[in-house]
Amino acid sequence: LAYSKSGGYEIGGLPLSQEDTARFTEEDEKGRYSSLQLRKTGSADRRADRPFMYYAVEAPDGTQVFPIGPGGYESRWRCGPATYKELVKDGLVTWKKVKKEGSEQWTPYVKYYLEGREKRPSPLWTDLDGNKKATIEVKELLGDKAFDNPKPTALILRLLQISTEHDTNDLILDFFAGSCTTAQALLELNREDGGNRRFIMVQLPEPTGNKDYPTIAEIGKERIRRVIARMKKEREGQLDLDTRESPEDLGFKVFKLTPSNYRPWPTMAQPGSPETYAAQMDMFADPLVSGWTPENVIYEVAIKEGYGLNCRITRVDEVRSNVVYRVTDADKEQTFLICLDDRIELAALKPLNLMADDLFICRDRALDDETAANLALQCRLKTI
Repeated sequence: LAYSKSGGYEIGGLPLSQEDTARFTEEDEKGRYSSLQLRKTGSADRRADRPFMYYAVEAPDGTQVFPIGPGGYESRWRCGPATYKELVKDGLVTWKKVKKEGSEQWTPYVKYYLEGREKRPSPLWTDLDGNKKATIEVKELLGDKAFDNPKPTALILRLLQISTEHDTNDLILDFFAGSCTTAQALLELNREDGGNRRFIMVQLPEPTGNKDYPTIAEIGKERIRRVIARMKKEREGQLDLDTRESPEDLGFKVFKLTPSNYRPWPTMAQPGSPETYAAQMDMFADPLVSGWTPENVIYEVAIKEGYGLNCRITRVDEVRSNVVYRVTDADKEQTFLICLDDRIELAALKPLNLMADDLFICRDRALDDETAANLALQCRLKTI
């Protein structure tokens, strides 16, 4: 089953096979094309089926041609008069003399050019390998008994072909990622058509009983790593014919849902003494939990500031005395600077050339009153 959030969404087509392209046997200045009779054939080809598609069209010799089926019954064209006029205007109607009932008669055809053409997906896909091939595929990547009943990569790849565009940064979400077949299919399809699709795989860390891959999530991560390694190896020594604007992206990030890096403020059942409140305030002089890491805190701050998980974190090398990171969200075209050191000297930040619109985030304990006041005059200052 397929669902669409927008009523205007349409399922896309599939690339043509060699057998398909072999049918494009004619050619003109616009390229190779195949021609199809303008008259409807097969089911629903009678005038009674589409009365407004029964009308006369003018042949090259000026005669009027109606859609007449074998045996003389009144048939119909494939389109109405308005669409036919557009086809003629676009040079997509060609006429051929065809022998009918002992004489040659002018017959209209519609040109279908090969360039940019796809085929409509069939409702029955019998040409794809099933779960047995998928199991062999995972076994070759990860070894015996890594994952039971994986989805076939070819099946997911075909679903991506008809549901995504290669050049629109489509984001594919799989909330039951399993062994991450979807990620492999997406990476392979991007290489095949030069696409820039992205993925988000979501998987609970369900135990597997496998000492090499203790959870299903570990299986998925390792599969993506090995697929990427294989793709990089395939490119070694090859001439780079990649025409995409940005280089092929063969990386991925892993995020785990964990408690916040900020200490939760405990709720007191009974009003406490001034001493109790003072002790609690001392505890929260640093609001970060023990054992925090810069990377984890930076990502949490980025999320709070409305940045995406795909943001880029780089160290600012020009700053020597303190460790400052620049966080950039290219999708939203926004950036902020963050320093998590215990102490910050204003002079150390001079290479940043902070401007009024720049956002600088640091720990509250890192600034004395004077430094905080000066920084607030230079930029947008936020403290943790």
